[in-house]
Amino acid sequence: MKEDKSLPAADAAANNEDDLDLKSLREAKGVSLKDIFAATRITTAHLEAIEMGRYESLPEPVYTRTFIKTYARFLGIDSAPLLQRYESYLQNIPHPSPAGPDKEGTPEEMKAKKMRRKLIYSIILVILLIGLISIIVLFESIDGSHRSLPPQPSPPQGDTGRAVDGPPLPTPPPGRQTSATNAVPTTGQPVTALPGKSLSGQAVPGTSLPTPPPTLNVKIEATERTWVRIVADRGQSEELTLAAGDKLERAARESFSIVIGNAGGAKVWFQGHPLPELGKRGEVKHLKFP
Repeated sequence: MKEDKSLPAADAAANNEDDLDLKSLREAKGVSLKDIFAATRITTAHLEAIEMGRYESLPEPVYTRTFIKTYARFLGIDSAPLLQRYESYLQNIPHPSPAGPDKEGTPEEMKAKKMRRKLIYSIILVILLIGLISIIVLFESIDGSHRSLPPQPSPPQGDTGRAVDGPPLPTPPPGRQTSATNAVPTTGQPVTALPGKSLSGQAVPGTSLPTPPPTLNVKIEATERTWVRIVADRGQSEELTLAAGDKLERAARESFSIVIGNAGGAKVWFQGHPLPELGKRGEVKHLKFP
């Protein structure tokens, strides 16, 4: 194989540090920018910037130094002169302030930026305050609805032998006898029946009327924390606080009276059938069945 001696000018240009005509050197070797790109994956724009000394068009120094070394190695020349030229360029360019050139400006621009920043912070603060106030008002409304429920007097528990308010019964005239079957007993006094007979609507002594079984059923399920007051058959009031997932089921013979402190947080079934949505969250709902 014969030694190629047709490029003495190119070799001389490669060894002359003061006159590095990289484009002429590359063209003398018969290499195009596309050939270097195919082998090194350095874009043709960056390769051309290296050849023409337009270092301002190149990326960060850590990448540019690698590009220069790869370019020189591909052409078979020493990369030291090219790197020295690039380092001289870096030393001569003005260094921007730490804040960056994009953040510098006239005093008027800086003042306008500060005003915009203060405005943004103020808007964010107002939004946070509104959200906090809304949460406080919501919880206060729920708690206030529980506290504002007026106490309901307990209904009468049935006849326990106490006197019932009302006009006194008439006293039979002297000398007249009233049969036991027609006499009206005074409330609170025992009733005496004749042997073998019973008063109308009264049980024979020693026996009692059967109590009818409960025929009404109500079920309550809490989807979130809610307060419940329930009265069955006009009996004693029962108050409970249900957490999410708690269930309550009661039976009665005649009626139910129910108060729910958080209508949006409870579901109700009566006689096994679900009721429609009771109301909004935090709303107090009064229910009576049937």
